[in-house]
Amino acid sequence: MSHVSASSPPTALFNSADEVVPLEQVTRMEEALRRAGVRAEVTVYAGDRHADAYRADATGPSTEFLVHHLGGGRSLPASLLEWLLAGLLVGAVILLAGRAVRTRRWAPGQS
Repeated sequence: MSHVSASSPPTALFNSADEVVPLEQVTRMEEALRRAGVRAEVTVYAGDRHADAYRADATGPSTEFLVHHLGGGRSLPASLLEWLLAGLLVGAVILLAGRAVRTRRWAPGQS
């Protein structure tokens, strides 16, 4: 929180009520962002899930937040969304290929 400033980007924070990261830290971060004049949104889920455990619940709100802030409140053009999704897919393929090379000692030209 010591690095929050007026130039910090709009921020969406997701947390569970009883998870590893205490809810107090999330609310303090939200307060620091708002004091700096930065848009901050907090979503709190019931239970003790952390990160990937509430991914399915947070994906929609995360996407809406990004579309709103990257698109200036307008929907992003379909072509831009397609490029973003394609970039994510390419990144996933690169990660999986790297994992295959490390775990199987695969080299180009091998079958």
